[in-house]
Amino acid sequence: MLTNSSHRKLSLEILGLFFLSFLIAVFSYGFLYYTSCAILNSRLIARGVSLNDLHITIFYTWLRNLCLIASMVIFSALFFFFVGQKLIYIITIIRGVQQLREDGLEVQIPVEGNDELTELAESINKLSASILYHRQVEEQMQQEKDELIRGLSHDIKNPLTSVISYTQFLLEHPGLDRTQTDDYLHIIRDKSEQIRVLIGLLLSPAQQDTQFLPDGRLFLQQLLEEMEADLEDHFQLEIDTQQLPEFSAQMNVQDVQRIFENLSSNILKYADPAFPVQIQAQFDDQVLMIRQQNHILPPDSSRQVDSTRIGLRSIALLAHRYHGGIHTEEADGIFCITVRLMPNPPVTLESSTDLQNSSESSAENI
Repeated sequence: MLTNSSHRKLSLEILGLFFLSFLIAVFSYGFLYYTSCAILNSRLIARGVSLNDLHITIFYTWLRNLCLIASMVIFSALFFFFVGQKLIYIITIIRGVQQLREDGLEVQIPVEGNDELTELAESINKLSASILYHRQVEEQMQQEKDELIRGLSHDIKNPLTSVISYTQFLLEHPGLDRTQTDDYLHIIRDKSEQIRVLIGLLLSPAQQDTQFLPDGRLFLQQLLEEMEADLEDHFQLEIDTQQLPEFSAQMNVQDVQRIFENLSSNILKYADPAFPVQIQAQFDDQVLMIRQQNHILPPDSSRQVDSTRIGLRSIALLAHRYHGGIHTEEADGIFCITVRLMPNPPVTLESSTDLQNSSESSAENI
């Protein structure tokens, strides 16, 4: 890319073209005049014609004027040809600006020469590229914001459904003993607190505080027990934690809870209760893997609903915060999802481009 100091002045360039055209015209005048004189003298001598002084003066005056007119025509043609190239380039720039306004910012004005017009074309191209880039970044950020809102809204439904269900159950069974009532009230309180935190994230999505978990194995076992308690009335869970050793982690508790809430929600909506649901958790080489497998509801089931896959996209975005991702498989009526996390590296704010690429990659796996 040329810098400002490397561009020639357009005025000096035009002046140079003027002198070049003038020199060519002078040379043309001399060439035409002396060539014409030589040819004329040769023809007169060959024919033996002799002219008096008056005829010679008139003839040479006429010849000089004729050659001068020819040289002026040559000068004008050359100069306007050279300057016309600049005028054509100016028209090209004007048309390029019109195309930018009508067809979008992807249009590029051709860069020609090395003067102020070249600098103008480069500046317009830079400006349009900058506007296009910022517009794309703004659209990407808006898409990510919409995706975050959809994901959090979806995740809020899960504990809210539990609160409504347990509250309805307590209202319909007023004769429960104190211990059972307290257990359900504790669940309602925990789910309500989870809703409060999720609403806080919805209002302030930049808050992504992590905390040190000295016993990650115990934390996951608690989440699996809660998941089993939520699903035990409808599903049989087969939980395998044999390959889950004790480990420490730096994670956001709400993020992991949201992952398990989405897994539970997908099981409730799409899993066939006639078959057991298998869940395996393991930790190896600083990678936490959660694998869930279940049979899919048959097409003729009354519980069959169309999947929006919002829950899967939410899990994918949450896993990406911990340098992980998800992988899904569906074959022979069996659905399997594998969630991979790296809980020990601190959570960092990724660039918008990295987050979008990860979301697209996760969407392809989904």
